[in-house]
Amino acid sequence: AGRPKGVSMEGKRQAFVVKGLYENKTSIEDICKQVGISKATVYKYLRLANGQPNRPIFLKRNSMKGS
Repeated sequence: AGRPKGVSMEGKRQAFVVKGLYENKTSIEDICKQVGISKATVYKYLRLANGQPNRPIFLKRNSMKGS
């Protein structure tokens, strides 16, 4: 009973978008506004995109070499 666990197809699409924005150094607040989700959901999607849905987030942003 209750809500099924996991992420919907729409959630997976949003997670992909969130990861791309985060890697392009978009702030968490701006990601929330652009995608229309809460901070908690942004962090959930970043964990999901990092392959660790139940662990604290420790993502590194890609550094721009040569700039």
